[in-house]
Amino acid sequence: MRLIKNYYLSRIKEVNILEVFDIRKAAFKAAQGMILFFIVCYLFYDRIWLGFLYAVFCFPYMLYQAREERKLRIRQARLEFKEMLLSVYNSLSAGYSLENAVRAARDDLKTVNGDKKSVLEQELSLVCAGLEVNQPIEVLMDKMALRLGVDEAVQFAQVLWIIKRNGGNLIQIIKKSVEHMNQKIQVKEEILTMVSSKRMEQKIMSVMPFFVLLYVRLMNPGYFQVLYDSPGGVILSTVCLIVLVTAGMWAKRIVEIEV
Repeated sequence: MRLIKNYYLSRIKEVNILEVFDIRKAAFKAAQGMILFFIVCYLFYDRIWLGFLYAVFCFPYMLYQAREERKLRIRQARLEFKEMLLSVYNSLSAGYSLENAVRAARDDLKTVNGDKKSVLEQELSLVCAGLEVNQPIEVLMDKMALRLGVDEAVQFAQVLWIIKRNGGNLIQIIKKSVEHMNQKIQVKEEILTMVSSKRMEQKIMSVMPFFVLLYVRLMNPGYFQVLYDSPGGVILSTVCLIVLVTAGMWAKRIVEIEV
């Protein structure tokens, strides 16, 4: 129990559910998990009332969904950060100061996204607000990088710290940094594109047993009745469910390549 408690405490520190989801989306995700749980209880135990045990599994499920959503946000923020770097470099080459180049990058993101505000656009708005009260840009960018959780943003903030503290050719240093980070981001996206088909195959293979079970239940309702009416059958159903869930998590871990 202590190991389980420590595991979830580490996950809580890693991601905050309410920081990732708003109340409406969190309620939708929770309802989605509840429906799936009731379906699983119907397929494996023929006892829909067991679905009320979802209250025990709701928090781990929401934690998992929050982590997946955060991964998607980080990937989107990484792509937007790539565009921001290019915009900053072009503005610096045109004679803008670094502060004005960041403002121009925010305006470019606003133009691209329109009414839909992205995570990076909101962060750049906070940076620009800090610039209005004369806060150092390297401090603001460092805080933004920590909130985004994007490695390239952290590296760019470190470059700004070095430039501001030690001096140097700002345009050339940022140009080299932008080129290096863009190449790194491009490689990451190419790898993710290459394994995307395998991820889709993994998702299909993970849910296929449940669809097969549902099909048999609908076409021949009494086929699995012996599993539902005997203690041995319930145990066997539980073992099969654990094996399917474990196999799905294992397969997902295999195709999830951290880059």
